[in-house]
Amino acid sequence: MEDAATTELADRLLAELSGGERGLGGRGLSMQPPPGPGHVPMHKEPQEELVLARKGLDGAARLWLWCLLFAVWTPWSRWALLVTLIGCPAVYYGAMLARARAYGLLVQSVFDLYRRRVYRGLGWPAPTEAAVEPAAGQEVTTYLWRGIAPPGMRFATEDDD
Repeated sequence: MEDAATTELADRLLAELSGGERGLGGRGLSMQPPPGPGHVPMHKEPQEELVLARKGLDGAARLWLWCLLFAVWTPWSRWALLVTLIGCPAVYYGAMLARARAYGLLVQSVFDLYRRRVYRGLGWPAPTEAAVEPAAGQEVTTYLWRGIAPPGMRFATEDDD
């Protein structure tokens, strides 16, 4: 079930990605929340997708590093420098950038879809409007990194439900 803040946030994200086209209503996200039991999902579980995307990014980074380390052989074979000079940019622009962008978008999509669970798990009141969500997110980040809650913060408990 989507609320107005989620739809507006997704719409803003899609507008940034599509170069300013608005009004898509958040339908372009790569994953949807898992439906009820007995439903066969079209996509893998978000955690599986994240793991696969990260493995692809790690593989591209590993190949780039090996291309760079290949330069060690340059004193014994001059063509090793050529492999480094051609291989590093080719791997970086051909594989790493695309995989890093896909991984970043996937992480952002997962957070956008499941951020209410983060707020609930922390006992933090979820923002009710998209306009206040960036400030609320910054407060949560400060709390998680430094352990400092905003003054007057009242954490929700299970009894509040």
